[in-house]
Amino acid sequence: MARPSTSSQPPPRIYGSTIPPIHVNDGSVYTLLFQTNLLQKTESFYAYPTDRPAFIDAATGDSLSRGELKELTLKLGYGLRNHVVLPSLPGGTKHRVLSRGDVVMIFSPNSLSWPVMLFGAVAAGLKITLASSTSTALELSHQWTDSRARMLVVAPSHLPTAIEMFTSVLKVSESEARSRIWVMDRLWSYGRAIESESIDGYNSVGRLFGFGRLESEEKFDGAEADETVYICYSSGTTGKPKGVESSHRAAGSVFRMAWEIFKSIRGEHDVSLALLPFYHIFGLIAHLHHSFYLGMPTVILTGGFEPTAFCQAIEKYKVTMAMVVPPILQVLTQHPATAKYDLRSLRTFISGAAPLSRALVHNVQQKFKPLGWNPIIVNGYGATETTLTVTVVPPSRWDDPSKIGAVGVLAPNLESRIVKEIAVMRDARGWTEVVVDAEEGEEGEMWVRGPTRMKGYLHNAKATQESFHAEGGWYKTGDILRRDRDGFFWVVDRKKEMIKYKGLQVAPAELEALLLEHPQVQDVGVVGVMDEYSGNELPRAYVVPSDATILEDTRSARLHEFEKDVKEWLAQRVSRHKQLRGAKGVVAMSAIPKSPTGKILRRELRSLTTVDAVAASSSGHVPLKAKL
Repeated sequence: MARPSTSSQPPPRIYGSTIPPIHVNDGSVYTLLFQTNLLQKTESFYAYPTDRPAFIDAATGDSLSRGELKELTLKLGYGLRNHVVLPSLPGGTKHRVLSRGDVVMIFSPNSLSWPVMLFGAVAAGLKITLASSTSTALELSHQWTDSRARMLVVAPSHLPTAIEMFTSVLKVSESEARSRIWVMDRLWSYGRAIESESIDGYNSVGRLFGFGRLESEEKFDGAEADETVYICYSSGTTGKPKGVESSHRAAGSVFRMAWEIFKSIRGEHDVSLALLPFYHIFGLIAHLHHSFYLGMPTVILTGGFEPTAFCQAIEKYKVTMAMVVPPILQVLTQHPATAKYDLRSLRTFISGAAPLSRALVHNVQQKFKPLGWNPIIVNGYGATETTLTVTVVPPSRWDDPSKIGAVGVLAPNLESRIVKEIAVMRDARGWTEVVVDAEEGEEGEMWVRGPTRMKGYLHNAKATQESFHAEGGWYKTGDILRRDRDGFFWVVDRKKEMIKYKGLQVAPAELEALLLEHPQVQDVGVVGVMDEYSGNELPRAYVVPSDATILEDTRSARLHEFEKDVKEWLAQRVSRHKQLRGAKGVVAMSAIPKSPTGKILRRELRSLTTVDAVAASSSGHVPLKAKL
């Protein structure tokens, strides 16, 4: 907080979108996706043949048409509301079925069953909380308890973890566990006379398709559109993950934004590739909602990202667009599979979830241009708390070299501020807090408001209050950005991740982008290391060498030369306060720890800065497996 001032409060510097506004969604997500409102049959569902594939399993070729998806979800919605018998809530009746507003948890890797389960639950008027498919039983128990879910829908592969959560962590009876666990497998096949079988004695979701069909989805019209539909959990970089409540209005408005932005360039034969996890807001909205609403068949990589499978799917299904995270692009520049398959149908990469450097874009273009493949790579910016999209690069600027690395302009209907500081000022009423906006081109924290903003953190009023400014309904993103004269935003770094050296700020993302330009660096993560003697944070880079043999002998002169060279190379390119410092300003390692969506897990890197971790070998080399 700045020192007290007696200056008068300046007017707020509020930025709006340059993209035409949309009609804010005022109904159910399901109503909008499937256009069941007769007055709105102008786009999306009725704009495309119902026999057009909606989702395709990349490995098997199994597909689910748009019409089949609608029919299956209405059948499943009926079964969920009328034929799932669960233990009562405290103070309730002996047994009860699921009711509007009850919470269902999905715990599964990506599959063709996901859209059926998700939209079936939405049609039934339920809230859905999405659990990471990498969760342990303990991690899963936190989300189950915090979300107050009543039913757990689980993939067969994840059934052991679900059982462990109930019986070993939560200590519930086996009979209650069996009543709450429902196994999700091959849901796209129901309605085609597939037999419904239980798995290990547990209920199968498949048997819910045979009882009837909803005449109509549960409606959320008008003010009811503000009711919660999705509860995604934040990454939990500090403390336990928090449940982010997204409403029907917010989720529906986001993919109406996508329609407004992309409708001018979508083609009749466009196909998208889904490889990001559906439990994450990026995969949930981009893969399961955006593409469907835009009429694009979506090819699902059920095993997540694997370079060969990725390239095979592009060639086989003539994929035209893929939404990715920067680490995936990094892998593609080095993997031999990209030269074995015809990838020329893929015109566009849309990157998000982590900063995209100019160097990485250049590397991708240089790698693939000789192969006759020149995909456009565009960046975007968003958050779980904003139901994904905040900024986007308009298609008209996709080939603008001056905007490489920018995250775009504000999405329709959104407003933002770039806040430099919160100062304490004195006026006639006494001392008061005043928001000081950054000048155009200056860095500051991004604040956002609009119809896609979250309702808040589930059952966590304190965290919700801390995330919003008391006046104006602004969500404080915690991200440092700047805005240029053309209205394009550029991500600098996370506010909490900024390194302070002698009172000056150092952005890890800036150093990482530069270090990726080093010819011998494959990947990098930068954190601050506290120096107890000076009280400063010293920038340290954990670096993955392009030549893995450098790591084979931790005592070799070759390894020390590599680390020294990287440190000196960067010193020639940055101001003095941004230089890598300390005896181990550079530490070579085998992989940078990352989340499934490609964000660097800086907390894990910081844990390596302890004396014991660095002393584990005389070189400080750290062998660590990445989590991507």
